Amino acid sequence: MPECTALVLTISAATGPSGDGHQSELLRFSNTGGHVCFMRGYPGVAQLHGSQTLQNAARTRSGYLGGLPSGQSIPTVVLEPGHSASALLEALDAAPNGSQACTGAGATALLVTAPDQTSDTNLPSLLTACADFQVHPISSASNSAGGPRDSTGLQIDITPEGGIALAPGGPAVEFKVLLHNPTSTDYAQVGLVVSFGHCSCTARTLFPSGTLNVVDPRFSGVQSAPYDVEGFGTDFLNKTAVPAIAIPAGQTDIFVFHVRLSSAQSASVSSGTSTANVTLTDAANNQPVGPAPLASLPISIS
Repeated sequence: MPECTALVLTISAATGPSGDGHQSELLRFSNTGGHVCFMRGYPGVAQLHGSQTLQNAARTRSGYLGGLPSGQSIPTVVLEPGHSASALLEALDAAPNGSQACTGAGATALLVTAPDQTSDTNLPSLLTACADFQVHPISSASNSAGGPRDSTGLQIDITPEGGIALAPGGPAVEFKVLLHNPTSTDYAQVGLVVSFGHCSCTARTLFPSGTLNVVDPRFSGVQSAPYDVEGFGTDFLNKTAVPAIAIPAGQTDIFVFHVRLSSAQSASVSSGTSTANVTLTDAANNQPVGPAPLASLPISIS
């Protein structure tokens, strides 16, 4: 089995968990090729201000917000076409005890390189990295048994249908979200959040405005869904794409979405990349019940 190369990997970024003076950013590596490949080890990450390198992320097995469990060896992650793996980037958002200047102050971008590759990708820097800037190993975010799982065992797959390119005023793009419960437990009050990640296509890195519709198997016809754009916090988790889902053991539900960019935009839109992200939450409190996002679909903007 070949190693995943830069030719088949699309790299994207999303805001990760935060707490107690720490911030994080989730780096996602999606296999857009037609064959199975593997990833192993650490990505290379540099934080930039314009063309100037401010700092390079130290490679560590784990940190305050995540990484490998104690005692676990660095995994080899097998990626089916359309599936993805992730790595967590984290840092302190202030210098310890105010003892030094914030190293990452003024950062405008990240330069990310997949393990064992030399081609890099420029992504938005979504965290304040004043100190203890570190990246953890690639970990599994999908599997051949039906996509990434949350902490309850529920599985998600998000797949493109009819292309993954969008343009302001252009045609809608259809994608499907498959929610599967392979466990022996019935779950109620599952929240399905569909959000659009930061985009290299706008100056503020926010995804362009548009509309989102959904065909929900529980209802007839096409329904309007919240057009949920990720900012610089976690407010996007408060907007579920469909009403709370009850999914019995062994059941699979398929939700069909159509996203379209508005022809009139409040800010200039150029060519760039982003992702459609899917997160599962507890609908009672809007808290994620696994990684946020749990699955992502690369989107190109023109």
